[in-house]
Amino acid sequence: NLRTLGLGVRDFVASLNDGIAEWLERLGIQTCWREDAPGLWTTGEPSQKLVSVGLRVTRGVTTHGAAINLSTDTNYFQLFEPCGFAGSRMSTVEKIASVVPSSEEAASELGPLLVQRWGKQPINGEKWPPTDEGSVRAASVCVPNTKS
Repeated sequence: NLRTLGLGVRDFVASLNDGIAEWLERLGIQTCWREDAPGLWTTGEPSQKLVSVGLRVTRGVTTHGAAINLSTDTNYFQLFEPCGFAGSRMSTVEKIASVVPSSEEAASELGPLLVQRWGKQPINGEKWPPTDEGSVRAASVCVPNTKS
């Protein structure tokens, strides 16, 4: 809930991108944000898209989020123009970094980083991310109940 976090949509997207960029930097990957194309792009030439961001905000609550290409088959992206930009190329963590975390490892590292960035704590100190029968789902932010 963006209202609870005290963030507007633009600030939330910037914070999400900054958190993911910080995590990618730990893997030795430098990225940058492009105003004309949401997500994170590799630095250098040619710049390639590594993270896609897509949010829907309804009454201050976000759904969807960010997709980090860990080891995606980028051949599928040749079937369309990512972000609608002719010549845009996609890349993956696997193609750039020497270490490729699994999606579970990525979520367990990135979840707390984002939660900390937003000044919140994981629910009841539980293992992050919350899982359901081994499947990774979107991280939740728990706001302590301050009402008496």
